Amino acid sequence: MNISTDQVRRFLLQQIKSGDIVIQLILANIAIYLGLQLIAFIEWMLRLSEAPISLFIQNWFFLPASFNDLLIKPYTLLTYMFFHVSFLHLLVNVFMLYFFGKMIISLRGFKQVLPLYILGGLFGGIFYIFFNHFKLVPMIDTPIAGASASIMALMAAVTLIQPNFPLKFFLLFDVKLKWLMFAFALLNILGLSNAEGAGPGIIHIGGMLWGFIFIYLESRQISVSKPFNGLVNKLLALFNKRPQPKVSFINKEKVARKPQAKTNADDSQEKIDAILDKISANGYESLNREEKDFLFKASKK
Repeated sequence: MNISTDQVRRFLLQQIKSGDIVIQLILANIAIYLGLQLIAFIEWMLRLSEAPISLFIQNWFFLPASFNDLLIKPYTLLTYMFFHVSFLHLLVNVFMLYFFGKMIISLRGFKQVLPLYILGGLFGGIFYIFFNHFKLVPMIDTPIAGASASIMALMAAVTLIQPNFPLKFFLLFDVKLKWLMFAFALLNILGLSNAEGAGPGIIHIGGMLWGFIFIYLESRQISVSKPFNGLVNKLLALFNKRPQPKVSFINKEKVARKPQAKTNADDSQEKIDAILDKISANGYESLNREEKDFLFKASKK
């Protein structure tokens, strides 16, 4: 079966607009990686041996090792987790993000994915800066990038929820998730003795710790996801130029006097009620494009 470029474009647009949070995070990471590769290719074509644009991105969007640099660029605690330099690093992280992100959705719902991903990355980044600033372990002072801390947070969270979940190790034999998590943690701890592996190891351990802390707090009825998602919705609302629709409710008593229009009006009202319930539970941004358009048209009637 031949797949046209237009079909791929429509599929990607559909995933961006209506795909779940895991798919959107994956697409964001892939898009940024492809953008970096395009910039590197242009620099190569123009024979810019010093790669000034790539160097600028690395200096201003990767996570610095210095605490003083972080004070100048605090936003890098967020941006670094969406940048990948090597294709292999991206491929592994995207695969694990899809697997563990989808498991979180199936086990706990989509609302816990973003708090684990973003706050896991922040936690790992802060760990990296803290350990380097106080020289707790020897490490190379270089800017760092990648979603590994975020992925480790998702993996740790799933492990705490389903520790005995079986995984096919190298497609040969089953390994329980808790032992795989233990192996990851042990390898990263052992890597702290190596200056090159200490930085990534610290970031990974920070992400794992956040995953465990998050699930523990949630189990104690201390919600992290609710205030975090509420803050994200408020921030997104600032960039949403489209005014929130004003819904005019249908007077059912008046509609009852018009038997021919009753069925359509009742169907519309039921759909409006369902959409409003969804907004009340998950916020306006949880609506898909069709629901937003329907609500907007209803407000004009």
